[in-house]
Amino acid sequence: MNVAASTPSSRPASEQAIAAMLDAPPPRYEKVEAALSPEQFERFADLYAEIHRNAEDAVAGRRAAMHDLIVVPERGSTMICRTEYLHGSSPELAKMIDGIITPLIARFVGEPVCLFKDKCNEKSPGGGAFDPHQDIEAYRHFSGSNYFTAMVPLDPCTLENGCLQVATNMEAVIRADPSAVEQWLGIEPLLPAGKGGANNGVIDESVSSRLDWEAVPMARGDILIFDSVVPHYSEPNHSPHSRRALFLTYNRRSEGDNYAYYYKRKREDAGNPIFHVATPTDFDGAKEG
Repeated sequence: MNVAASTPSSRPASEQAIAAMLDAPPPRYEKVEAALSPEQFERFADLYAEIHRNAEDAVAGRRAAMHDLIVVPERGSTMICRTEYLHGSSPELAKMIDGIITPLIARFVGEPVCLFKDKCNEKSPGGGAFDPHQDIEAYRHFSGSNYFTAMVPLDPCTLENGCLQVATNMEAVIRADPSAVEQWLGIEPLLPAGKGGANNGVIDESVSSRLDWEAVPMARGDILIFDSVVPHYSEPNHSPHSRRALFLTYNRRSEGDNYAYYYKRKREDAGNPIFHVATPTDFDGAKEG
């Protein structure tokens, strides 16, 4: 079933439902240490290494991207920012994702899930920052009420190389100042953010400056699960080594199997700002198979 052509209702839930959520927020993120065995981690790393080699060739113009892989350089550079459509490009990687990551997300959500989109952020040495944002800013244009991402680091994530940082007090900020919410999507708060341009999707500083941020260093084999509402960001990579990480995003199965629709729409309208939220990418430089 595919229901992504219709977007979720923009009407907020009742005041009572919103108040109940603010008083007892759902889990927004969870770090699972050593979620992957050494063998599983090495398999993920080896499979992505093959994809990375192909992506480098595509950016350099030596050959087309493999099996509809999407390769996006950083803005004004040939340095790879991210690759996408991993599940659709690599049958072996798809098996690993379906067998290991999907059940983990389903346990976090408490019900069956479907893969919605996937990518690897390369974060090469000197790679740019991802400013404070909510993923729901982009995903609200599709049918899911919330989305859930597994971050699978292929390199250790440290403060030096720009590990993820997540907000820990969003609901407290909203309780103290309801005007910190631009729009309620059901019971989920959408914070005010830039619309278009280089700051597209970047949370307004008037709100982000009041958020408390927790850095989440990660080792190989760890997995971080987070929903699309929790604000997060990362600093530039100041280390001499890459900080590659897979980001595998899911929606509830009851809200549709929308992976093919998402990438169909993205290929048809790649420059649409909904596909470029708080990201240091060169939209016109994307290479596709």
